[in-house]
Amino acid sequence: MTSITKINTSPPRWTYNQIRESSERFLKEYHPQITTPIPLEEIIELKLKVKISTIPNLKKDFAIDGFINSNFNTITIDDEVFNNCEARARFTIAHELGHGILHKKIYNKFKFISLNEYICSQNNIPQEDLYWLDIQANILQLVF
Repeated sequence: MTSITKINTSPPRWTYNQIRESSERFLKEYHPQITTPIPLEEIIELKLKVKISTIPNLKKDFAIDGFINSNFNTITIDDEVFNNCEARARFTIAHELGHGILHKKIYNKFKFISLNEYICSQNNIPQEDLYWLDIQANILQLVF
């Protein structure tokens, strides 16, 4: 009889200061001049070599603004949000970057590239863990 190994998806319970320090280390490496607004898309696409792509109706059909794949080489965002809601698009891109900075070990446990694979992986993460993953990414994006 084979046993199913449960994947530990519980993120560390970092404090606000620990998350802020992570974002400051990131900025020190990728945008040391700390000018504002921080050129997120430039950092993501040119320095990190992460592609930003769009999908029509991602938000409408799946209630998702965006996601970063488990290879951390593509951030996918709702086409309408990206093209018509600059502030929300920036928030979403920074939020997904936050997952890349803070949650790489957890995301690497899943293999998802496509939207359907992402949704399946999210369905296998307990709600409390999803809550903490998103709260932490939201806190980190505040610095950007």
